[in-house]
Amino acid sequence: MFRCIFKHYKICNCLYMFMQYGPYKDKVLPLNQDELANMAGISRIQTARTLQNLRKNGIVSTQRNKIKILNEKALERLWLVE
Repeated sequence: MFRCIFKHYKICNCLYMFMQYGPYKDKVLPLNQDELANMAGISRIQTARTLQNLRKNGIVSTQRNKIKILNEKALERLWLVE
C-alpha cells in the first residue's frame, strides 16, 4: 500500500518537519512541488508521484502552491519510517 511512500520517505520527512516547526495555520504549507523536491533532494517527478500517493491515501491535499496535511498521525507514522 505504501510502497511508493516508503521509497520516498524524504518527502514525508520534509512535510512533517515543516508542519511541526513552522507557524502554518490549518496545516497548510505554502510549498509547490519544485520547492518540496529541492528540499527533499529528489526529482520533481518522484515528488509528484509521492504526493499523488499521499493524496490517494487521504494524508494530504494539494492546490496550487499549497499542501494541506489532512492526516497528521499517518504522516507521522511515515515520517518515522526510514
